[in-house]
This record gives sequence, C-alpha cells and structure tokens, in this order.
Amino acid sequence: MAQLVSSALIEEMWRTIGASSSATIRKLQKQCGKEQEELTGFLLGFTSDLRPEALGLALYIHLVVVQAFRPPVLSKYAQPGPRLSNLFPAVTTVHL
Repeated sequence: MAQLVSSALIEEMWRTIGASSSATIRKLQKQCGKEQEELTGFLLGFTSDLRPEALGLALYIHLVVVQAFRPPVLSKYAQPGPRLSNLFPAVTTVHL
C-alpha cells in the first residue's frame, strides 16, 4: 500500500509548527477545530483525563497530523500514482 504521508512531511510539520509563534499556533488550532470538528471533539474527549502536559502533546500531534493532510502541503510531497485508465483500460470511456 502506498504511503499517504511521508516521514519527511511529518518531520517538516513538527519543525514548522514547533517554530511557530503561540499566536500562530492558536490560529491553526482554531482553524483545525472548525475544519475537523468531530476529530477534535473525539481527541478532547479521549484525552480529557490526561495530565496537562500529555493533553498538550496530544493536541500538538493532532495539529501536526491535520496540517500534514492539508491539500497544499500534500501536493508538495505527493508521489504520482498510476492513472486510473492504466488500472482499468476497458473503462476509459463511459457510454450513457
């Protein structure tokens, strides 16, 4: 199975977010909460009993992963995959 996100991309996200100002991180977290409401809610519910340091780490990891899957970021690291027409040559034309 092809790798969706490379280790280089995750490494870049760790470093980029780690070097960001607290205002930038808050902005990204707010955006993440709006765009990934269910996932963020799950994370907060699942980690609510953790110590503050562990909760902070979980939120940081969540932010890194969400940022890594943003389309502009993914396109920078995307590996070209096989064309659909190469996988299914008999289905290149649809007749209605």
